[in-house]
Amino acid sequence: NMYKPPVNFFYIIYYPLIMCLSSELFCVIIESDMKYDIRTKHLECFLSAARTKSFTAAAKELDISRPLVSKWIKALEDELNTQLFERQKEGVFLTDEGRRLEELIREPFDMLQKAFETADEPSGEEETELRIGIPAGGFDDKRLLPLISSFKNKYPEYSVAVKTFPAEELYEKLKDGVIDVMFHTELSTGKNPDVSCLTLVDTAFCIAVSSAHRLAHHDSLPLESLKNERFFSISEEIDPEYTRRIKAASEMAGFEPRVVQYVSNLPSLALSIIYQNGVTIAPREIAAGYEGQIRLYPLPESTGDDTLALLWRKEKPGMNALLFAEYTNLYMSYED
Repeated sequence: NMYKPPVNFFYIIYYPLIMCLSSELFCVIIESDMKYDIRTKHLECFLSAARTKSFTAAAKELDISRPLVSKWIKALEDELNTQLFERQKEGVFLTDEGRRLEELIREPFDMLQKAFETADEPSGEEETELRIGIPAGGFDDKRLLPLISSFKNKYPEYSVAVKTFPAEELYEKLKDGVIDVMFHTELSTGKNPDVSCLTLVDTAFCIAVSSAHRLAHHDSLPLESLKNERFFSISEEIDPEYTRRIKAASEMAGFEPRVVQYVSNLPSLALSIIYQNGVTIAPREIAAGYEGQIRLYPLPESTGDDTLALLWRKEKPGMNALLFAEYTNLYMSYED
């Protein structure tokens, strides 16, 4: 069962941000007991200094003293155990880690500010309805039903309506206010300047072969080339979804993989094909850290990607949309 934090809108927005900082930026395992004592004021101060390139200007912008800015920035650096700014005579400039931190927290902070602005706007009627748009025809909603059900249990005051439209009409429906949020399988849609995008699933599968394998010398590699090769796979008992996608891809190419060994996880799979000169079908992340030892080839479009994104309007998104977006982010992080 998913852990449900206290009902607090600020907590729902802020908690995934801290989880993001601890897991994505500094590679800390979420399941560990390590926790960061990071306050909103530290991050707001960091963003202001990053934007103005000056602690003095940040102090003026935040209406606090210059020494307090230095103190908060130093506290943030100490807590995260990394240097975020280079202090120079001309001003302060982000380090590589500082730039990565800014990229991670800028959008959540903008979202938080919009949420507060929306909450402050007078309205004649409180928003208690959430209208979700999905593409009509063949949309796999197996991942969405548990999410929507969990949201309704958490916020029973909201009525949730799922509406289907042709995929090409969804954007107009969102921009016109017919729906509050939409799910889509095309991540490129998140580049639309009028919408905000939360990527929920982005797993591109590909053919992976040892760089020492004879097949690795080809510029392209059709899937049927793997028919008689030593194939390595993650055990179906450990990851049935992975096995399902491998079977679907190989069946489309008209063969069944000749599996010589099952392993328990992706790192083990990478090492197996490297040191045993084998092949596999796996997410592109299998080559992370082994770029010179594993060569990747794309799969046919119909078998290669498993993607899902949640989108909502950037302008006047509504408290209901922002709440659902942040709840979805939190829900998916625990599901992973």
